[in-house]
Amino acid sequence: MSLKRIIREHLILEKRILQVMQNLEINYNLEISRTKHSEIRSTRQELGSSYNQREIENTELKEFIKLFTREIAENIATQDIKNGVPFVLKSTKWELAIPVVPIHNGGTSWTLLITTSFRESEGNPFRTGKDQLVLYK
Repeated sequence: MSLKRIIREHLILEKRILQVMQNLEINYNLEISRTKHSEIRSTRQELGSSYNQREIENTELKEFIKLFTREIAENIATQDIKNGVPFVLKSTKWELAIPVVPIHNGGTSWTLLITTSFRESEGNPFRTGKDQLVLYK
């Protein structure tokens, strides 16, 4: 009997994950990512030559977030991602770290607001909060 319950709960969770994935909206707030603060961060002269100075383009951000769509939907469905609580997407392979504020629009609709971006590397890691959710690729 409990095996049937486990299978049913798993199928319900999978259905919810698919619903969230279908209604997940990625909102690129270009004004925030292009503020004076982000311009200073994009050059990061104080980090020297070890920091990749290449500009982070919008197309790169879109592709990067697409890599995480399934994980984001799973974390929303399991309530590890909560409305208004920032989480971070990181990859040293892509040399990116992106803090994201999830905004619940109701039902299974969410908006992901990118607050800034950072060129992640082993020598210059993006610092995260103590208990902050971080998804890696």
